[in-house]
Amino acid sequence: MIRLIASDLDGTLLTQFGRVSEYTAQTIKEIQEKDVRFVVCTGREYYSANMIVGASGIACDYICNSGATWVDEQGTVIHNVSMQPDMVRTVWDLLMEEHMLTQIVTDGGQAVPQNRAEVTEYLKNILFPALSKASGMDYGHDLDRFLAGYLTEYPMERIFSGAAPAYKIMTVSMDREQMARVRAKLADLSLSVVSTSPINLEISGLEARKGIAVQSYAQRFGISPEEILVLGDSENDINMFEVPFAHRIAMGNADQIIKDRATFITKTNREDGAAYAMRRFVLET
Repeated sequence: MIRLIASDLDGTLLTQFGRVSEYTAQTIKEIQEKDVRFVVCTGREYYSANMIVGASGIACDYICNSGATWVDEQGTVIHNVSMQPDMVRTVWDLLMEEHMLTQIVTDGGQAVPQNRAEVTEYLKNILFPALSKASGMDYGHDLDRFLAGYLTEYPMERIFSGAAPAYKIMTVSMDREQMARVRAKLADLSLSVVSTSPINLEISGLEARKGIAVQSYAQRFGISPEEILVLGDSENDINMFEVPFAHRIAMGNADQIIKDRATFITKTNREDGAAYAMRRFVLET
């Protein structure tokens, strides 16, 4: 019997328009009424994830920053795993040598050294159009919502000194060769390096991975891997598909490396594939 469902957001629970459909929201509420726990497991920060999921009327816990931060449904942080400051500095220096736009997720949002005008210009005219093209999702529909979480002109020395935590480092580049080169350099470090599209990398400590986080979260409630269903679509979900959970559901739009590790492939996020799988394996059993 399934007692816990952990779902990724982008490309999984969310439609191509970056929203939770009414059908999916209703499915989750019906699942919760059966005393099955539902937790969002995302690479996003809490403020971003909750803004979207909360708008659909869903109250749940969150595993954010790819496993580094856990937040309960009241918005209280219940667990944090930050990167070592010396490792953050090493990664930062490597990415700055490559002149890549880089953000460090810290308390309160994404820290970037650029000013707000530069960040806005880059997101609006370069990054969001590229992400939308690569993923088929509309990332530019609400620029102000994304910018609300950016701490522009942030004093990076606070992070490098350990005065402020770093939960995850994110970087983007339109140059595929550069991305491959940077990824090869990062492979020499003891880090988790994954992507959600061909033009981005998400870097965190090895202990801040989705599958490990879901398993640890479940243990708090006495839930075993055999009682867990996970849903995902991209490489940053791969750790969830490497843990022997009962059901590892890949979206119809998922990357092949996720499909290869899945126990079931559902419909696409355009077709409410997450809700379809939850109904099939939980509500209809």
